[in-house]
Amino acid sequence: MKTAFERYIEANNALAKCYQATSLDQWKALSHAQQESLCKAERDNVTSFLNNNQVTFANIIKERLQAAGHQ
Repeated sequence: MKTAFERYIEANNALAKCYQATSLDQWKALSHAQQESLCKAERDNVTSFLNNNQVTFANIIKERLQAAGHQ
């Protein structure tokens, strides 16, 4: 099972990949509303990790200790 940090990294990578798929010229040609909706699902996923405090240092340490069998 992946840790919250690993899932967060994957979510960030998906967000970066989504933005990389759009060139600067394509971005500039979009309306403001279209720019806001571009990669929204990926941004929302990353935001949910941050808003839910899933990737705090304390949670990362807790998951590492649990994975090592130290509760």
